[in-house]
Amino acid sequence: MFKNIWTGNALVVKESTEAAEPDYRMHQRNEFISVVKTYSIPAMLILAAVIGLTANCNTISIFDIARITLSSVGILFCAMLIEKQLFGKSHYGDRVCSLFHHADCNSVLDGPMAKIFGISWSEIGLGYFTANILLLSLFPVSSGSVSVINWAGMLYGVWSVYYQWHVAKSWCVLCVIVQVIIWAMGITATVSHFTVPFAFDIVSALLSCIAFAICIMGVHQYTSAYVVENERVRAVQHYRALKANSAVAKVLIKGGEYYEITLHDSSIIFGNPKAKLRVTILSNPHCNPCARMHTQVERLLSMSKKEICVQYIFSSFNEMLEDSNRYLISCYMDNPKDEALCKFNLWYTKEKFDYKKIVKMNKSHIHTDVVEKEIEKHRAWRKKTSLIETPTILVNGYKLSDEYELVDLAMIENTVIEEKNILKDINGRSTTPLGAE
Repeated sequence: MFKNIWTGNALVVKESTEAAEPDYRMHQRNEFISVVKTYSIPAMLILAAVIGLTANCNTISIFDIARITLSSVGILFCAMLIEKQLFGKSHYGDRVCSLFHHADCNSVLDGPMAKIFGISWSEIGLGYFTANILLLSLFPVSSGSVSVINWAGMLYGVWSVYYQWHVAKSWCVLCVIVQVIIWAMGITATVSHFTVPFAFDIVSALLSCIAFAICIMGVHQYTSAYVVENERVRAVQHYRALKANSAVAKVLIKGGEYYEITLHDSSIIFGNPKAKLRVTILSNPHCNPCARMHTQVERLLSMSKKEICVQYIFSSFNEMLEDSNRYLISCYMDNPKDEALCKFNLWYTKEKFDYKKIVKMNKSHIHTDVVEKEIEKHRAWRKKTSLIETPTILVNGYKLSDEYELVDLAMIENTVIEEKNILKDINGRSTTPLGAE
């Protein structure tokens, strides 16, 4: 069966010392910036805690340091819980579970009581421990208020253990460890007030509650943004995959308005004139969107120069500006294609802002019979189609649908999109036979 279906072609991958990722340095820099942004908030929180401990080392008790240490351990375990919540698994969290011969915590984490007001207990725990560290290190006078909150947290620990034992009848080892840490913090807070007088005032209590709320909501927003971004990335990937499907592309592109266009309507052609896809661009040399479109033309040609044909047809705001069209046409006529493309780029990025000087310098080149003949062809096509909006993009005569950008055509370069079979009557008018697409 294999011999019958095999084409005789095989893909062989060989190691090459010359192989390199395109734009590697730029990608490396972008990845570094992304990592810095991801870890900037945790890094700033750690730095703030270190600064607070250093500045208040004379006023912070040994028991507060113990609570800060316990909170740091709690952050690690809550981070594992959030990792399991987001990805369904955690490298280190799963190892902790396996030590207790318990392989799955997800039944509890995905249960009906895993969230309150849309915020998971994992996020609340991470925010809770973070607030403990910041308050005890930066604002030691709030130790009494934090103690009250720690004691309230012990009540949650009792409820959590009861829920896993009697209601869910399934244990989350990481959750139990977090409850043990919460209880250890509450006991430490109780012991500390046997040696350090218990101080509690309304102002520090309110500030402490605000700090806990901010930390919890900050963690929730952080994880929510991460989930939304991942969903966005997946949606974009699926959308691009859909656009890259030849059958889908064919339907979408052929659903656009059709305008008859041939290679004889403009000689300004880049790429492969025999390519299956011919992209026609109605462009105005003084149009800013057209200038941005030209950057996409360069990208498209760099990706699919041999499989794409790009044809330019020039327009202008008025007759006084038609010398700009003549200049670009002369650039194409008098130079190799690659050099002409560079001159087009120079025009759209710089020279168009000083067009009078450029046109004057090249006056002898732009007013020739060849240029005038070409500009007449462009004018005749615009009159025939009545198109005036720039930039207008046609793919084999069909107006490019809004779902596609110009560079997206590199994904469907081998798609066959038949042009309409438009017949001419004896007066030169276009007629489409019944039943013809």
